[in-house]
Amino acid sequence: MGHEHAMMHAPPPKDLDYATMKMTASDAFSVMYKSIGGQVRINRIHSWELTVKDAEGHPVNNAEITIVGDMPEHGHGLPTQPEVTGMGMEGLYRVDGMKFQMPGWWVVTISVMANGIQDNVSFNLNVM
Repeated sequence: MGHEHAMMHAPPPKDLDYATMKMTASDAFSVMYKSIGGQVRINRIHSWELTVKDAEGHPVNNAEITIVGDMPEHGHGLPTQPEVTGMGMEGLYRVDGMKFQMPGWWVVTISVMANGIQDNVSFNLNVM
């Protein structure tokens, strides 16, 4: 009987973009995130603040936003299901329940549905 070994999946590309503000895949929205309370740490529940704007730079309020986290090198996601709450102004949203259980390369995908348009954007993080 053999031992089971952790399966390594996709290694991180050498030129990862760690920007905290990006346009969505179809350029419908710009999304910016920041961790509330400082640096993202492993095994700690924390919150993020998102700012969502349309392609012209106007704040997007009342959007439906979902967040999925993935660790491509290990083939698993977040151990939590983050919840997004609109803050009712200036395209601001609060994300509660973010938790990264391992150090390394994470990809967080944010999906935005607003004004009949659905689009998404992925952010790379190096969590220590």
